[in-house]
Amino acid sequence: MGYRIELPEIEYQVLAIEQIANACVLYNKGKKEITLFYESRDGDLPPAAIRRELSQIFPSTCCPLRFTR
Repeated sequence: MGYRIELPEIEYQVLAIEQIANACVLYNKGKKEITLFYESRDGDLPPAAIRRELSQIFPSTCCPLRFTR
């Protein structure tokens, strides 16, 4: 009854965002949270913009909770 989280699919969709230069998605099993590490092309891409893009594709349980530039 849970969601299957495919980290490579999340990375793929993050890298499809034009302003993203590089990305890595990790899952912390102990905290049960997804973390996105990313580099933006212009240097200033807020996590809220990424979250908005991903929320149109994935359910909230598959969107990263933590963002690190």
